[in-house]
Amino acid sequence: MDFKKRVVGYLLVSVSIALISCKKGKKLDLSPDPIKDPKYVAVVKSVVYRIKGTHFRLNFIDSTGNFQRDRLYSDSLVYRFKKGSGASIGISVFKQDIADAIQFWEISINGKVKANSEGGTGGAYFTVPYN
Repeated sequence: MDFKKRVVGYLLVSVSIALISCKKGKKLDLSPDPIKDPKYVAVVKSVVYRIKGTHFRLNFIDSTGNFQRDRLYSDSLVYRFKKGSGASIGISVFKQDIADAIQFWEISINGKVKANSEGGTGGAYFTVPYN
């Protein structure tokens, strides 16, 4: 009988030690928390599309988030607007005619050039960064 008490006591002590020493893992949270991680806070930024050429056709995402198609311009265009982090922006630049030329185009955010080209058509579409 003394042996049974020892075995039961040993089992109870072992189980209680196991329960106390086992740590439960944290839940994995994949969504960014702006309070814990300030790099994911949406901030309004200044966006500028700048194009210079003779005659050009432009497709672009405007300040309201709408896609503008086949807009015609001569000489140059500077289009300024504000957009929040995570918003889509972008342009596509084409010559109106074979004889036309595109000197350059660029997209800048808060004064920093993010996409550009000199001497040719092209474009870029992307998301306004958080940082």
